[in-house]
Amino acid sequence: MKKLIAASFLTLTLVACNKENKANSDKENVNTEATTSQTSTEEKLPEVKAAISDSAGVYTLHYQLEKGKTYPFVLVQKDVQTVSMEGKSQSQTNETTDKVAFKVNDVQNGVYDLDVIFQSKKQSGTAMGKTISVDTNAAEPKDESLKIFWKVNKAMMGNQVSMKMDDTGKIISITGFDPIYKKVETALQSAIKDANERKAIMQGFKQGFNEEALKLQFKTNLSLFPQKGLKIGESFSESINLTEDGKLKNTTTFTLAKVDNGVAEITIKGGIPKKSDKQSQNGITATMSIEGVQTGTLKLDTKTGWMGASTMTMTSHQSQKLSDGTKSQTSTQKTVSTTKINP
Repeated sequence: MKKLIAASFLTLTLVACNKENKANSDKENVNTEATTSQTSTEEKLPEVKAAISDSAGVYTLHYQLEKGKTYPFVLVQKDVQTVSMEGKSQSQTNETTDKVAFKVNDVQNGVYDLDVIFQSKKQSGTAMGKTISVDTNAAEPKDESLKIFWKVNKAMMGNQVSMKMDDTGKIISITGFDPIYKKVETALQSAIKDANERKAIMQGFKQGFNEEALKLQFKTNLSLFPQKGLKIGESFSESINLTEDGKLKNTTTFTLAKVDNGVAEITIKGGIPKKSDKQSQNGITATMSIEGVQTGTLKLDTKTGWMGASTMTMTSHQSQKLSDGTKSQTSTQKTVSTTKINP
C-alpha cells in the first residue's frame, strides 16, 4: 500500500480573448501559464513513504520512524490460573505492566540507532482474597518480602540500553547492560547481607535480562512481516520450543487480514497441540497432558510501522492423574494468559 502523495495544484484560469486586444491577451496568458507552472513546482511537497506498502498486492514492512521522536511500548501481561482437585478449586491472578520507550537517535542506510528506555514496572498478584503489589511509581512496600523486588525494579528504571535495528524490524544488537547490572548490584547490597544470596539473585537477573533475552522479547513485536512480504489472507508461522528436547512447541500462525484506514491488521491463531505422557515408578503411574489455544489481533500503523493497540490470549489446560491400580487422584490446571501491547 502506498502513501498518498500530498501535492498542491493551482487551477489555471484562462483570460478570455477578444479581437481588439488579442496580442496583449496572448502575452498575458503565456506569463500566467509560466507563473502557474513555477508555483505548482515550488509548492509540490516531497514524497512521504509508508512503512507498510504494497507492490502488486504484496505488502512489506519497512519502518519509517522519525529521528528525535520517541515511540511508546507498553506491555501488559495478565495470567489467571485455576487449579482444581477433588472437586475443589483455587484461583490466583498475576499481572505485570512494563512501560518502555524507544527513542530514535539516528538512522543511516536503513539502520536505526535507538535508545530503549525503561520507564516503569508494576507487578501485582491476587490469591485467596489477598492482593500484593510492587510498583516503581509508588513508595517502597512495607512488606519485607516485597522490598527486594521493588529495589531491583526501581534500580532499572530511568536507565537505557542501545539497540541497532534495520528498517524491517530485525534487531542487529543490544548493548549497554553493564551500567544497569551495577545499579542492581548496589540495590541488592542495601537489601541483602548474605553475599552468596546476592550472587544467586544477580545470576538469575542476568539470565532474564541480557541481549538474547531482549532480542527474543522484542523480535515478536518488531519483526512481524517476512521479507518476501504478505498478500491479504496470506500467512506464515513461527514455533518456540517450550522444552529443551523440542517435543513441546508453541506454534503461532500470523495472517495479514486487512490493510485499511492507515492500519494493517494481523490475526493470530495457534497454540500447543495436545501432548500426553505416561510414566510409572514405585507402583505409581502418572498420566499427564497439556494443550493450549492461542488467538489475537495485532494492529500496525501503516505510516510508521509501529504497533498500535493489540491483544493476544493463550488458554492452556494441564491435567495429571496419579494411580496405584486401585485408586486414583486427578488434578487440573487452567491458565488464561492475556498479553496487551500499547492498550
